[in-house]
Amino acid sequence: MTAGRTVTCPSCGGTIEIKAAGYTVNVGCQYCGSVLDVANPDVKLISEFQMAARKLELPLGSRGTVQGIEWEVIGYLERSDDESLWHEYLVFNPYGGYRWIVRSEGSWSWGTMLPEEPSNAFGNAVSWNGQRFSQDYDDVPTRTDYVLGEFYWRIKTGDTVQAGFYEGSGDTSLSCERSADETSWTYVEDLPDEAIEQAFKTPDGSPLPLTGGPVAPAPPPSYVASGFEATKPRPKGEWGFIWKVAFGTLAACLLVMLFFGMGHSVAKNQIEVVLDAPARSYTLGTFTTTRSYQPITVKAQSVEQFDNKWVDLDYSLVNKATQESIDGYGVVEHYSGYDSDGSWSEGSYSGKAKFAGVPAGTYDLVVEASMHTWSGGSSSSSTSSFTNPWGTATGERFHIDIEASTGGVFWGNFVVIALLLLGVPIFLFFRQFKGSGTTSSSDWDDDD
Repeated sequence: MTAGRTVTCPSCGGTIEIKAAGYTVNVGCQYCGSVLDVANPDVKLISEFQMAARKLELPLGSRGTVQGIEWEVIGYLERSDDESLWHEYLVFNPYGGYRWIVRSEGSWSWGTMLPEEPSNAFGNAVSWNGQRFSQDYDDVPTRTDYVLGEFYWRIKTGDTVQAGFYEGSGDTSLSCERSADETSWTYVEDLPDEAIEQAFKTPDGSPLPLTGGPVAPAPPPSYVASGFEATKPRPKGEWGFIWKVAFGTLAACLLVMLFFGMGHSVAKNQIEVVLDAPARSYTLGTFTTTRSYQPITVKAQSVEQFDNKWVDLDYSLVNKATQESIDGYGVVEHYSGYDSDGSWSEGSYSGKAKFAGVPAGTYDLVVEASMHTWSGGSSSSSTSSFTNPWGTATGERFHIDIEASTGGVFWGNFVVIALLLLGVPIFLFFRQFKGSGTTSSSDWDDDD
């Protein structure tokens, strides 16, 4: 490396060494974080953050050999879009120029600025050096949130550009950064962790204490891109965590619902219904609810089997103190027949009715029951030939066992909870990866 220039920070008085003297325009003071304009001989202070320099995974001044060239870390940026945050390290060699090392979602990548734009640069696919790159996502605003070190263009926190990401084959990609003044392209290659761990040393030659970055991990990004770097989507670990939390919470809700849905029988009796006779009312028993609000489940089971008939069951929970009634409806039905597709059957010899949130009190369980014949199930043409589906009273008798119990699981509520817990992650997942052609079943796994 060639000898650089030193300047004094007008904010804190610290001495700053300029590595790429003659090229660098801005430098961030590693002592106080102030951004200085070193192109001005008087070193004009642009902005002052009054913060201590952060401890970086690749400290300013550390050196490492990548692709056969020794590079020195001279600048550091934190950048973000609406969904993610990542870190960019600017490295310099007086003969090799500038490169970018990017840390995103626990992975490293290597960025090389392109001397010219790829062909078809305004379409969804571009070509560079004989390789095709496709854009899977629309451009997004990308912000510069933190600046430290020196850079070859004027930069400050709050700078925003439009960033696009183009994926190639293997572990390569292109990123494009568009501002009002210029468009810049960068060729990006993934780097294994050991490439950085083995290549870079601290300024005194010691191994780097790679800790995972100076800030907490960002939320899972749809993709990470800026004008000087890009990384392919790396959702596996983050999505695995999201699905674990969502399904774990859903399982916990199910256990709570099952626990509070447990109960015991409070009234049980058997009624008799006469086929196609007028409805008859029965009082099956008296029970008391002790909690402020308690669910009640009423089950009905036919003792005899029947076909093409149904039993209407109108339930009433009558409060003995106030005579107020909580009403519900149940049915026991079974049908069969045949048509052009063959024989069919439907229905069940049992039925269930649920009452949610019955107030505390003593109640009579009253049921009004009637049984009817359906005359339309014998053949495919019978439904159009009969004029009255109701039969006439035959005197045929059937018995129905009815049992009321406290508790009950309301699966409709569980479905709503499931939609709330899983709907947002599913929406974000498909929004981020729709059309990418890169998702697979492995993307749903955790990579712990």
